[in-house]
Amino acid sequence: GAAQDDFGFGFSVDLSGNRALIGSPFADTANGELSGAAYLYDTDTGALLQTFAGFAEKEGMGFSVSLADDLALISAFDPDPISPARTGTGYLFNIDGTLLETFATDATEDFFSVPNALTSELALFGAVAADTSSVDFAGAAYLYRLSSAEQGVPAPGTFALAVLGLAATAGRRATRGIRA
Repeated sequence: GAAQDDFGFGFSVDLSGNRALIGSPFADTANGELSGAAYLYDTDTGALLQTFAGFAEKEGMGFSVSLADDLALISAFDPDPISPARTGTGYLFNIDGTLLETFATDATEDFFSVPNALTSELALFGAVAADTSSVDFAGAAYLYRLSSAEQGVPAPGTFALAVLGLAATAGRRATRGIRA
């Protein structure tokens, strides 16, 4: 159906220039039930510019969205409350719909990518339920430099920078917001 008919339309939103990105993680698309979607609109005309549909059933695309320049960062998080995974995936798109990068972890139940933020050079993801060796659900934040030729996902448990595929600890672990 139309974007306005999707259950959860407006669950996440962001603005950049004359564009609005609106997430609808509970939307049913051609790719399956609860695959989710995000919609890019021109704020001057109201025209729908692009639809980013989830890739698989119960993916929950659009759980979190961010816009910067010609980039859209869209997180997918399985909205099924009985799912064993309870993790997420971040997708970096050009606003023309081209998938540029995929961000994910192997961890389960860490809620990776549920919150996200984007600039033209950086992508930031939260993993609000990531565990450390001593604290369950301590949380983590992952920062990626987009100009890097290689992307890697840092190990959970630190505020980490992934630059050229190398993970480096930057200060103390982030538990509530970012602390350095």
